[in-house]
Amino acid sequence: MRRNTIIYTVLILLFIILYGCSSDPEAPVIGRFKDSTYVPDAGETFFYSEILQHSIVHLSTNVGGHCSFLKLGWNKGLKFETLLLDFDFDSLVNYIGKTVSKVTLKFPVRMYPGNFDLKIGLYELNGPFSEDDSLLSGTAPTWADTQIPDSLGFVSERILRAGSLEFSIASDIVQNAIDGTGDLWENGIAVHLEEEPDSMGFYEINSADTLADLEGGPIALIVEFEDDTTNAFFGVKRDYSLVSYDNDDLALLGGVATRIYFEFNLEGISDSATVNNAELVLNVDGSGGLGASAGEQELLGATLDFYYYLYSPDVADALDPSFREGTGVDEGVFYPEVTGELRFPLKRYTEDILDGSRINYGLVLQSDLEETRFQKALFYSGDVDSLMPRIEIIYSMPADFDGEK
Repeated sequence: MRRNTIIYTVLILLFIILYGCSSDPEAPVIGRFKDSTYVPDAGETFFYSEILQHSIVHLSTNVGGHCSFLKLGWNKGLKFETLLLDFDFDSLVNYIGKTVSKVTLKFPVRMYPGNFDLKIGLYELNGPFSEDDSLLSGTAPTWADTQIPDSLGFVSERILRAGSLEFSIASDIVQNAIDGTGDLWENGIAVHLEEEPDSMGFYEINSADTLADLEGGPIALIVEFEDDTTNAFFGVKRDYSLVSYDNDDLALLGGVATRIYFEFNLEGISDSATVNNAELVLNVDGSGGLGASAGEQELLGATLDFYYYLYSPDVADALDPSFREGTGVDEGVFYPEVTGELRFPLKRYTEDILDGSRINYGLVLQSDLEETRFQKALFYSGDVDSLMPRIEIIYSMPADFDGEK
């Protein structure tokens, strides 16, 4: 009997071992799916490239009149053909009753590009200007048809050369203003190039903003009186370098509010994509670049770096004031006089676009010295796709768990 009991016990244990484990819910799942068609696919990585639509945007805002040096001359496709000068004549009333004997326009040239002369003309402005505007040669106020005469009453040849120059002015112009019988350049004067330069380069002249910093002071009108050894000095209170430039397809300028607006759509990228890297790619044409002028380098210690600011505007309409502002994406420097490829990081920006947390209003690239220094960067934008402005994105898609092979 005891022997039978042992046999039964062994049979029961064997049954539990053979069948109990196969139905245990805690058993390894690998056995359960051994014969299944479930095969998860790893996520794939893709490269996306989109050539950008681009346009040049001119903004009228707080630029052009606050540079360290006024400029006359041509270089790098920039043509500085006219200066606008507005003098401070508030103290003129202090000289009522005096007789003017001599009037001189002091013109302190600080840097010049070489041994060549510039022929200039002096004209009274027909209308006012603001140094807080963004004025190009085509949007400036007009000036009189004839030049301001010299001390002899003639229109003499006035030549711009190196050094602190002086140009004589007819004394009766100031005398009439003192006597109350005439206005003294109510809107200021224009200093205009009378002919094309025979060499490339800028003559640089102290601006009104350099009075305390650079020797020679700004341009000034010096008036001498009979029987008086004290001269009157009337300095420039507002000045402006007017610039025009060659019709470059994709030029970014500082000193005038000229920015580049890039538009794109990122079509074809899923909103579930994981962005690994994203960049704005531009190719610099160093032949048209200007980082800093000779005067800014030598006298102010400026480098050849082009300081840029890249932002996403608040609206897509360039005529809307909100277009001037937005969320910063990147800032930094590059060498505009060296031909090469530039890459601006856009990873976080494109992530926000794809997940819907930011509206795609495009990107705007501007000079970060827009208000204080003339700079120029020229980018390729021709028929060669590899040189066109573009966005490049490397992204991954999540693994496929739909169970299909």
